[in-house]
Amino acid sequence: MSFDVGDFHDLLHFLEAHPEWQRELRRVLLNEDLLALPELVRSIAESQRQTETLLASLGETVVHLEARFEALLETMRVQHEHTEAALQSLTSPLNALAEAQARTEARLQELAEAQARPEARLQELAEAQTRTEVRLQELAEAQARPEARLQELAEAQTRTEARLQELAEAQERTEARLDALAEAQTRTEARLQELAEAQARTEARLQELAEAQARTEVRLQELAEAQARTEARLDALAEAQTRTEARLQELAEALKRTEARLDALAEAQARLEARVARLEAQTGDLRGQFLEVRFPRLAPAYLGTRGYRRVRCLSPEDWAEQLDEFLDAGKIGEKERLELLQIDAVARARDTEGEVWIAAEVSTTVDRSDVERARRRAQWLEALYGRSQAVVVGYRLDPRASLELEGTPRVEWIPVAERA
Repeated sequence: MSFDVGDFHDLLHFLEAHPEWQRELRRVLLNEDLLALPELVRSIAESQRQTETLLASLGETVVHLEARFEALLETMRVQHEHTEAALQSLTSPLNALAEAQARTEARLQELAEAQARPEARLQELAEAQTRTEVRLQELAEAQARPEARLQELAEAQTRTEARLQELAEAQERTEARLDALAEAQTRTEARLQELAEAQARTEARLQELAEAQARTEVRLQELAEAQARTEARLDALAEAQTRTEARLQELAEALKRTEARLDALAEAQARLEARVARLEAQTGDLRGQFLEVRFPRLAPAYLGTRGYRRVRCLSPEDWAEQLDEFLDAGKIGEKERLELLQIDAVARARDTEGEVWIAAEVSTTVDRSDVERARRRAQWLEALYGRSQAVVVGYRLDPRASLELEGTPRVEWIPVAERA
């Protein structure tokens, strides 16, 4: 039986009257892939909405990271100022310590000069001792006096020897002189007989000698007192020297503590510099990731500065799908597909010569490896699409990389302002 137009209209009327027949008819006429197409479209739309939400959240995270980065820079600046102030405060005590050391050295020089003066004084005492010995020689020559005078001279001699004993530093010279006096005494006894005739004249001289002896005793007393004062001053100088040495020891210990604190500060500074270096590296990674995320959205603006129009940046999914098609068609191998998937950004645009495909490498600091990767991957795009252009985008360009831009094929450098 034939199926004409009237039958078709009747079928449409029945389908409108019975909606459940429509679902059954679709199941019979359409395969499972076509039936699942509406659900697939709804799933893609939902995924697109989730992607847009995720991108918005990522933008807010990037803004938050920029704010934290600014706060971190401010904290580092304040810590650097505190470190400089701490070093300055340490420099002042060290300068004061150097001045105190200079004053101590000057004081030690004064003590050395003061030590030289007692030695000169002792030299004067030695000379006075020599004069006393001369006088004693004169007394020895007048030995032939009465026993009473001789007794007095013996007692005076005893006192003289006692006084001379107190001069400890001249003991050696005095003993030598006393030996000479003993020899002179022997000679005096030999001459006593000769001096007997001059006894009368000697009596008068004895009185003079007695007075001279008294003056000698007074002078010896003065010398003894001066010696005591010198010894007292030497004791005081010794005590002062002890205190100076104790003070020098304290200063040496304080200097050791200061050096230990400086070493601790140096270690802390090294740790701070290491932390700053790690933070800078982490910040550089974050800024690079942020620039990679932001480039697809601002690609028309960036590439527009080089004369490109109608710029459309492919999403990672679209780019992966095209590479899969090229792989299935045998135009590329698995190795080339994996490398091309690592392109930071792929864009299609137009210039004065027509359509061009752009391979972009994005980095905070563009170096030679970025330039080489962009050139190599642009050559693959040219083999696949016909025309291509290699582009490197970043905040800074390494000076060594600038020499690589003019190679074959040429790579374009697009600078991005850091606060843009």
